[in-house]
Amino acid sequence: MATVNYRRLLATTLVMLTTASAAGICPAAAQTAGPAAEADSGTDIVVTAQKRSQRTSDIGITINAFNTETLAKSGVTTATQLTKITPALAIAGNNAGQIVSFSIRGVTQQDVSPQAEGPVAVYVDEGYLALNNIAGLGFYDLDHVEVLKGPQGTLFGRNATGGLVNILTRKPGGDANGYVMGSFGSYGTAHIEGAFGAPIAEGIDFRIAGQVERNGSYIRNLFPGGDDLGRSHGYSVRAHLLLRPSPDVSLLLTGYRSDQRMSWAPYYVIATRTVTGMVNGATVPVNNIQLPSLTTDMGNLLTPGGSRQVISNYSKNSGGVNRISGGTAKLTWDFGPELTLLTDYKSAVNNNAIDDEGPASILNTLTFAHVKNFSQEARLFGKQNGWRWYAGLYYLHIQADVDPLENAIFPAGIIIDDISHEKTNSYSAFGQVGVELWRGLML
Repeated sequence: MATVNYRRLLATTLVMLTTASAAGICPAAAQTAGPAAEADSGTDIVVTAQKRSQRTSDIGITINAFNTETLAKSGVTTATQLTKITPALAIAGNNAGQIVSFSIRGVTQQDVSPQAEGPVAVYVDEGYLALNNIAGLGFYDLDHVEVLKGPQGTLFGRNATGGLVNILTRKPGGDANGYVMGSFGSYGTAHIEGAFGAPIAEGIDFRIAGQVERNGSYIRNLFPGGDDLGRSHGYSVRAHLLLRPSPDVSLLLTGYRSDQRMSWAPYYVIATRTVTGMVNGATVPVNNIQLPSLTTDMGNLLTPGGSRQVISNYSKNSGGVNRISGGTAKLTWDFGPELTLLTDYKSAVNNNAIDDEGPASILNTLTFAHVKNFSQEARLFGKQNGWRWYAGLYYLHIQADVDPLENAIFPAGIIIDDISHEKTNSYSAFGQVGVELWRGLML
């Protein structure tokens, strides 16, 4: 039986999910898919898939875009739930979803270590997220979300060969506005979210948003005295400050923090046998089949009652952590061509644990990761007489301190560690030129 969660609904504006595709020099064709097909199929939404504001129908790449109303109507409250409404988007990971990466059209990261960067990049407000884990990301008060399919290396770098998930939050500006909403469900599920923005003075606006959420344990531990699992709780907060000293210059400052605490990952004990076969003249494992026996090779009793019960002597209802904090500064100056300077910093932590064998006191696996990334981007965009051009420079620094598999072997009293300290410096220059052959058709 799945956890019941009564999804939040927020009505703001009508939206359409569009897929823009181009073949050769044919104009992009907008299509609808999934729940967004219920919206006005003649409506475009403004996206930044090519690092400038454009409507989906004007972009010659395959893109699915969702605004706030579509996400709410579809019950999408976390980044991982985008898979419900996006064709060809899936998730991959381990430890009951505590380590998660995106897959687009089957292109994914096989290494589930937290520090392993995937081929599907994740950006939040134009800042790259280096940690291979988005389960704890604050997904709230959004303007829209873009899923770009296929290689995006020209404008988004080396880690976008499979595509890109681009998350854009709501920015300050205009009259005072805000909202508060909440939802409640079984197993003590609760979610409260709110935001408020308003002008402070001439040329100065702010917006602040936050959420708190929790759910109780819904996986029963049959081991005497063992903790029930599935419990989590957390909060997120974000603040924007927009300064506009002149009509041509703006500075957007952003700071945020999300913190989620959860139980150990559940481990379900099933008796299996490896099936081997001949491949290229060699005997190799080709499958695993479940056995009708009552115990595994280690003598563990099988987990009874399906997926919502475990037998675990070490698993705890706390100890897992997903946390991200950081800040972004974006300066925009339109002096003919438009200059954008973007500085971004993120610090992300993922800690998770699993009792690897159930009721036996043999092995636990603990994962610890702290990944920090800093990026600096400068780009110019100009257009004249039907020509549009883009040029930029990009620098990325990543520092990862990771213990991806710390194994505690209890009978021997052994700790197996493989701590790593990794630093990455990446430099790139990029450019793009387009010409409008006739109105609405760009080459």
